[in-house]
Amino acid sequence: MDKVYLINKPYGYTSFDVVARLRKLCGEKRIGHTGTLDVNATGLLVVLCGKTTKYLPYCEHNHKYYEATIALGKDTISKDIWGEVIKTSPITGFTIDQLNDAIAQCIGIHDQYPPMVSSRKVNGRKLMDYARKHESVEIMPKRIEVYAASLIKEDPITVSFEVSGGTYVRNLCEDIAHRLNHCGAMASLVRTRIGRLSIEHAQSLDHFDKDQSIDISDVLDPTIPIVDISDPTNVYHGKTIALDHDSTMIFIRHQHAIIAVYEKKDDGLYHCKRGLW
Repeated sequence: MDKVYLINKPYGYTSFDVVARLRKLCGEKRIGHTGTLDVNATGLLVVLCGKTTKYLPYCEHNHKYYEATIALGKDTISKDIWGEVIKTSPITGFTIDQLNDAIAQCIGIHDQYPPMVSSRKVNGRKLMDYARKHESVEIMPKRIEVYAASLIKEDPITVSFEVSGGTYVRNLCEDIAHRLNHCGAMASLVRTRIGRLSIEHAQSLDHFDKDQSIDISDVLDPTIPIVDISDPTNVYHGKTIALDHDSTMIFIRHQHAIIAVYEKKDDGLYHCKRGLW
């Protein structure tokens, strides 16, 4: 089964759990996805089955967006509501301008220390493994950039906001709460978008439909241009080809099917990087 699916990952499932279940539903062993979601997170997971797994390195892995909700009133060791509470504060209120300003301060380049529940490795071990055994370890900050962050809604005890990917959202939740002079922890996280793809078009595992797939071209990296050719003979033999094109990397397409990835070398010719047929 050579298809691409948009799945709405449920709460409590790891991304591997989704893949394992789809292997049974699809009867296909070769299954991969374009980006892991935390077990406590939900939302859009792009899953490739069968021969389409060849395209995984060339899929859209950036431009991910999330909806996060902050529960005000407590800080936790994990920076989310599932961790041990280390501090509490009364919820005294704030203005909408203060809230918008607190969220806007997330935008830009920052140094973030990963939370102890993250899968980031230090000395060959995941931080979450240190946390489980209550072991201390020196953590170095990670340089991150937030491209967009904006308020979605708020009520007396929670705040929901949208934010671009590539960051530790738990940290942002705590930071926003602290700017409002409150304690706060992430209460939920939903991946809503990956590039042009939206959670609105994702299906649940409980009502999975094998026929509800999308075209592989919808999930490919849009920064890699597609070049159509009329005679694919040299491509199918992995030969070097000459093309009047400026891009370093290109997709080769023949009769509406993307059949290879080619890379331009110093000799000015395009060399086969990966056959995709």
